[in-house]
Amino acid sequence: MSLSEQVGEDAYFVAIGGHPKADTSCVTIYEVRHKNIPNLFESDSTEFAAAPPIDIFQLEPRDIDLKALLIGIESFQDPNVRYLYYAEEDAISLFNVFLNQSEFFRSVDCELLLDSLATFGNVRSKISEILDNADENDAIYIFIATHGILIENPETTAYYLIMSDSYLGDINRNPRKIDPITHRLLSSDWLAKKLMESKAGFVMLIVDACNRAPDTGLSLASIFYEVPQGGEDWMLVVRDFETISNEKRLVILSSSKNEVAPEDPKLGHGVFTYYLLRGAKGEADTDADGRVSIAEIWNYVRYNVKKYAEAQGYMQHPKLFGTIDLYNRFPFVMLWQ
Repeated sequence: MSLSEQVGEDAYFVAIGGHPKADTSCVTIYEVRHKNIPNLFESDSTEFAAAPPIDIFQLEPRDIDLKALLIGIESFQDPNVRYLYYAEEDAISLFNVFLNQSEFFRSVDCELLLDSLATFGNVRSKISEILDNADENDAIYIFIATHGILIENPETTAYYLIMSDSYLGDINRNPRKIDPITHRLLSSDWLAKKLMESKAGFVMLIVDACNRAPDTGLSLASIFYEVPQGGEDWMLVVRDFETISNEKRLVILSSSKNEVAPEDPKLGHGVFTYYLLRGAKGEADTDADGRVSIAEIWNYVRYNVKKYAEAQGYMQHPKLFGTIDLYNRFPFVMLWQ
C-alpha cells in the first residue's frame, strides 16, 4: 500500500530537533505536507529554496551569540616603546562587562590577551579564529589598548598597532622599509580585510591607543587624516576601514586628527575607556529601556570624552568609521530585560 493510501494525500508530518547552538534544550517543529515529500528525494537535480539571510538587528539578545576579545598591552619587549599604565585594567574591566552579559544573550564567549601574551602571533591568531569561525548570529567586539604608529612607505601610508613583541629598533632610521611581519606590527589593512571577510552578523573594533609612538613624533589619529610631510597617501589608509565599515562593521578610534588620547591617573584608565565603561554600566541608557544601544554608547562616549578633555585643557574627539542609526536598538550591553 502506498504512503498516500495509508495516511491521505494532505497529511502533515512533524520533525522535531534541537538547535545546535542553543545553551538550553529546545525543539524546532517543521510541518511538511506529504504530497511534497517525494520531491525532496526523487532527483539529484532537485533545487531547495535557500534559507533567508539572518539580519542580526532583527534578533532579540537571547538569539545572539556575543563574542568579545579584549587586548591590553602595557609593557613591550622593544626598549624604544614607552610603558603604558592602564591598558591591562582597561581590557580587564571591559572583559568583566561583557562576561556579565551571559543572562541576556544566547551565549557569551569572552577572552583576554594581556601584556606578554598579546604577541603579534597570538593576537593575529585569536582575531582570525573569532572572525573566521563566526556566523550571522554572532555579535563580535574586539577591543585593543596599546600604542599606535604611522609609517610612510613608497607605495602607501599605513597605520600599525604595536604588540608586546613588536620590533621598532630600525624604523626611525629607515621607515620606508617597514614590514609588518618582520617588525611584528598589526596593520590596519590586515584588520580591515579580516572584518570584511568575516560572516559575523555584527563586528565592532574599538581602539584606545596613546597618541604618539615613541621617538617618531607621529600622531596615532593623524593616520586617518594627513601625512605629516604632506601628500594624499593618507586617503589609502582611510579606505582600509571605510571600504568595509557600514552599519554592521564599525571601527571606533579614541581620538581624531592630531589629538592626544591619554591615560589619566585620576580615572585609573585611558580617558576614552573610562567613559566607555561608565556608559556600558548604565549611564548611556538615555531612554531607560534596560539596554545600552550601539547608538547610545557612541553618543555618550564622544560627548563625555570631548567634555572632559576640554576641561583638562586639551582636545580629544573619538572617531567613528561606519554608520549608526540613532533609532537602532541593537545592544552594546543589556542592563535588564
